[in-house]
Amino acid sequence: MPQARAMDVEKKGNLVANEHPTLIDSLPVSEEYWNQLSVERKMVLLLPNEATIWGNLLAEFPSDWEKRAEEAVYRTLEKTKKEWDESKITNSEEIYEEWDEGYEPDPQPNMSGPPCTELPEWCVTFIEKLPQCTAMHFGFHVSVPNERKCYCPCSKKMETWRRQFGLEDIPQCNAKKRFFVSGLGQHLNTPHRVEGMDLHKIAYNYLVIVYGVDRLRQR
Repeated sequence: MPQARAMDVEKKGNLVANEHPTLIDSLPVSEEYWNQLSVERKMVLLLPNEATIWGNLLAEFPSDWEKRAEEAVYRTLEKTKKEWDESKITNSEEIYEEWDEGYEPDPQPNMSGPPCTELPEWCVTFIEKLPQCTAMHFGFHVSVPNERKCYCPCSKKMETWRRQFGLEDIPQCNAKKRFFVSGLGQHLNTPHRVEGMDLHKIAYNYLVIVYGVDRLRQR
């Protein structure tokens, strides 16, 4: 049996009826194609080396989940922009105070108006694509307690997700395993800074909006 065909047969248990096993083997794919895939198929592509039969875990995403995720993206972007601007103001004030006592620099600009900076494009993309990090959300929707496991979007395991959405340049964090829901919450409270942005905190804020802080504390 050819090697490619053997791979297809091994993955057959992870496929739904309308997704032919030879259509796609790896990421990245077009975003249009990605959006048409089932949750189960996305898990197979994100975690190609996992032996789990994802369909057996019966993850149930509620009918309003996409709407909740979209709202969470918007609110996370707004919160991150606000924190980004506040950090810029703080840095500006620190520089202003460093002048010698006898020197009078130009007055500081009025920073009380609308935000004057924009988030880095890669950071915006990171936030906008968090709903598509299916492996981060999966454990929140599984009814079997011992299988409520999730993956950090910055981990080595999620290189596939980052590659799919053009985020390859984001360095990975030190997570080498999957987490129970509460473990993921604790992990995301450990800073992982990239160009001044704490991506763990951003992901945590997003998940709190989607699921609530109490849910992140449950095993």
